[in-house]
Amino acid sequence: VCAVAPVMSAIMVVLFPINWLFSMWKKLMNKVFKKKEEQPYTEDELITIVETAHSEGGIDEHESQLIRSAIEFEDMDVDDIMVPRVNVAAFEETAPLDEISELFASSGFSRLPVYNKTIDTIVGVLHEKDFYQLLRENGRDIREKITPCICVSLNMKISKVLRMLQKAKVHMAIVVDEFGGTAGIVTLEDILEELVGEI
Repeated sequence: VCAVAPVMSAIMVVLFPINWLFSMWKKLMNKVFKKKEEQPYTEDELITIVETAHSEGGIDEHESQLIRSAIEFEDMDVDDIMVPRVNVAAFEETAPLDEISELFASSGFSRLPVYNKTIDTIVGVLHEKDFYQLLRENGRDIREKITPCICVSLNMKISKVLRMLQKAKVHMAIVVDEFGGTAGIVTLEDILEELVGEI
């Protein structure tokens, strides 16, 4: 280390003027080309820049798509990605256990909303593993395995919903309409797919 130190010192001394020259050049260029009031790029301008970089080979297709998704992510509402009410697989909290088991099997979902009398009154979510644990324990009342869910509005930004889901440590939110009824559901997976593609 001691033998190398004089060499490094000499290199630093030699490069110092060059480094200083480049820093001064950078400052000069900033003053010459800087706008009086620098306007932030619009979303369309950013997407154009990404498309140009992709077409010129600066970034590949996957990187381009990821950046575009990230740019558009902040503008997306829950309404853009939710599963609408008519496509929601859910069951009443008093449903027979064999009916619930069949719904888990036919839907292919690991979490199902649970409602009281009507789908407009969702009381929580049942996870498949908790349901089958209940069966192994010879339990009969699924209400002890239901976990709470959060409610969001149709026009809420999905970036905000993502933070809400993370904070509450849940994977599903119930989307409510202006009358308080169930408009659909949105899941953590739905939101993440908008960023990274199909999961």
